[in-house]
Amino acid sequence: NYIMEIEFKVWNKVMQEMFYPDWDELAVRAKLPEMVLLQYTGIKTKHGNEKVYLGDVIHMYNHDAGKHYEGVVEFEEGSFILRLPEGTWEYIHQEYVTGIEGNIYPNPELLQLAK
Repeated sequence: NYIMEIEFKVWNKVMQEMFYPDWDELAVRAKLPEMVLLQYTGIKTKHGNEKVYLGDVIHMYNHDAGKHYEGVVEFEEGSFILRLPEGTWEYIHQEYVTGIEGNIYPNPELLQLAK
């Protein structure tokens, strides 16, 4: 059985900082308009050392297809997906995630890499 970890990091648009709230803090701050909630996807890089969140720019390599992908993690139609620069998307497979470039909120320049 798989139990997904429910976890968030939060981008404060006013203070321009990322933080990892506990549940009590999240309950209070989540309602504030300057907060952007970024959910943990349940996916880690293939070596399991970094967690992937919404808004992250990640790298994937599909060994079977011999393809490299880079894009922004989004949530669409009930699934976490990788939005690719050309506007298409791919499902995110943990075994293909090779690294995380950063998150688009503290690093908006990463949006250019993913376009």
